[in-house]
Amino acid sequence: MHADVPALQQMINGAPDVYRANSESVQRCVAAGEALRARVAAEGMSDEMDMVLQQYLDKCRRTLKVMNERRSGVTRLMDELRKSFVSMETAVDAGKAGSVPALLQAERNKYAAVKRAEAERARAEAAERARQQQLRDTYRNQLRLAYEQACTAEIERFSSEMRGVFGDLELGMWNEGVDYIENMSTELQQWYTVNVPTQGIPEQEAAAIRQEVVNAVQNTLITRHRDECQRVKQEILSMLNGKRLELERARDAKDAAEAERIKQEMAQRDAERERAAAAERAQRAAEAAQASSLQAQAQMVGNLFDQTNQAAPVVETYQPRSQVKRRLVVDDVRGYEQVFALWWSRVGVNRTPEELAKDFKKMVTFCEKLANDREHPEEITSAYVHYENEVKAR
Repeated sequence: MHADVPALQQMINGAPDVYRANSESVQRCVAAGEALRARVAAEGMSDEMDMVLQQYLDKCRRTLKVMNERRSGVTRLMDELRKSFVSMETAVDAGKAGSVPALLQAERNKYAAVKRAEAERARAEAAERARQQQLRDTYRNQLRLAYEQACTAEIERFSSEMRGVFGDLELGMWNEGVDYIENMSTELQQWYTVNVPTQGIPEQEAAAIRQEVVNAVQNTLITRHRDECQRVKQEILSMLNGKRLELERARDAKDAAEAERIKQEMAQRDAERERAAAAERAQRAAEAAQASSLQAQAQMVGNLFDQTNQAAPVVETYQPRSQVKRRLVVDDVRGYEQVFALWWSRVGVNRTPEELAKDFKKMVTFCEKLANDREHPEEITSAYVHYENEVKAR
């Protein structure tokens, strides 16, 4: 919208005369009104005075109409001028719907949303890859730990069996017992079977990880099993001569009590030696587990770098500046109850009656309209509101 320049010039030229005429009318009208106020103060109200005031108010209304007619041309052109300025500003305001900048801003907004969605998708994919890798690493470490625990359990089983045979040796069956100890194999007879949850990893991939872990720990654990079992066997073999001498002492004891005491001392020494040997095995197992853990951590770091290197190359692309704000969309009219409840709990409950009157002016006006309905008036019945009569002279 563009203002009519000649009309604008005419308005500018005539505006002082219109302003002067209206100003004089106001002065005369206000002066007459002040005089009437003085009379009312001096004489008080009466029927005659009420009619005089009515005549004065009628003249005020006529004067107001004349003043409005005088200035209407001026103010209309001023309104048109203001609208013309606003229209020009709107044409270049990106915040005004329909303007060229707003249309271009809308294109940018859509593009920014696409770019943000792509970035979010890339982050989600990276997070999922990291989660899957963590599942694989966790499964791999649990398998390694399970095989180490199975190895420790098998060593303890061998030691328990060997020491059980050693503890049960008697002179009457000496050769048979010694032959059994000497012929006990220290080699692992069968690879360990472990049951580790797959963490949701596909079975084919889980099988590949299991084989990978077996390949990594098998030789180490087989060697550890053989060395520990040989150490136990050597220790038992080294104690055979002493065991035979003790059994012979018990056999040749002067009485049954002496024989029993010798046997109890033998059992106590065997138990002490077993405790010491078990502690040494536990220490070696802990050291082996720590070394395995360090190796697993190094492998996890290696997997992280491998994953980074194998990931799609990151290409630096233009990323438009954007701001993301949450926008409330009410899907059902009942949602406005929740909107009001939240607003009231945070803002409304703390506002003054005057502020609330402004906030709810439209709703209050509606309720007053219902109360003034001539055919079907309706009022709120509550301890928190009341109605009062507003009397106006006509």
